Amino acid sequence: MTQREKRRAKRLNSIRISKTSLYSSENNRFHTELSPLESWELLARISKESWYLETNQHAPNSLDKSKIRIFTRE
Repeated sequence: MTQREKRRAKRLNSIRISKTSLYSSENNRFHTELSPLESWELLARISKESWYLETNQHAPNSLDKSKIRIFTRE
């Protein structure tokens, strides 16, 4: 058995799963209290940080509108 297989077997034996409600106070993976604008700003900040970590360059502040589509409710 290789080292990778040993690590995998150990990881599979130690996994613990617990179910919680989406709106439970124990569930801190989602930001359900944010407004749409705050959610968008959080997503933009996370995207810029991941861009910097991957490329080691600051992300451009301009928005390329050919890559996105903006939907309105009207």
